[in-house]
Order: sequence, then structure tokens, then C-alpha cells
Amino acid sequence: TSIVPCETRVLGDVNGDCVFNINDVAFSLIYLLESTVNFATARGARIQELVQYDPSISTRLDFNHDTVIDLTDVVYANFVNLDVVRVLGNITTSDISCDGNECALTVAVNAFFKDNTVATDVDTLFYVDIGTLFASPSVLSSNGVVIVSSKETLTGNLL
Repeated sequence: TSIVPCETRVLGDVNGDCVFNINDVAFSLIYLLESTVNFATARGARIQELVQYDPSISTRLDFNHDTVIDLTDVVYANFVNLDVVRVLGNITTSDISCDGNECALTVAVNAFFKDNTVATDVDTLFYVDIGTLFASPSVLSSNGVVIVSSKETLTGNLL
């Protein structure tokens, strides 16, 4: 695998060939396996060279955006490749705003199919796990607004 220049890097492309496909899933799995032996093999050394050349590979390997590269990312990448789930990009969150005892947090994402075409709200559902954000959310309404029984201290990662 070698990194080639891309006009626009496709979301999910972790092996640097400007497309997202099963090769990216395989690269993710190989990266994970090589990391268990500290990249000590010749293949592991090559992966380290690629990451040194393009440090964003490490970020792109974290498919589910939880800041940990693990088997969950490989499974997620495979589901994207099979068009079961979408690639997420441009994730943003608002500051939590509170009015009395009601607080609001806005999470915005762009969702893409594996060929980088935009997924619409007709064919895509987006769920946010806020369990680590609030001690005890009392209501999660259908429009995504969380109403908390009292102001809480934010302790989790927003992404």
C-alpha cells in the first residue's frame, strides 16, 4: 500500500488510495493486529512509515470517533463497506445551553455512503449516546432534544 495524492480525501480511506472499499477494512484490521506486537514485523514497520508520512491516518482509523482504535472500528468500517451504516464526517456540537432546569445540546453530522455521496435523512438515522454526558437524563424526545431534570456537570466526551 502506498499513499497517492487525492484531490479530496474520501471519508473512510485509511490506506491512502483515494477510495473507500474492503481494502480499507483490511488495512484497519492489519493495523490493529500489528499494534498488538508494537509494529515489530516488516509489515508493521511499513504501516508506521505510512502513518509518519500521513499522520491523519491515525485519526481516520478511528471510524466510530471514540478516540480509541480497536476492533469496534474495524467492524464499523466493514458495516460501512457493506452499506449497513454510513461514514460520519464534520461532526460538531454546540455548547450546552440551559434555561432553568432544561438544557439543550445540538449535535450535527454529515453522513455519507461509502462512495462519498451524501446520505439523506430519508435513508439514514442518527443516534447519539448521551449516557456519559449527563448523570440521569429524564426525557429523550423524538426530535432529539434532551430534557434533564436539573443542570448537570458535563463529564463525558462530546464526540
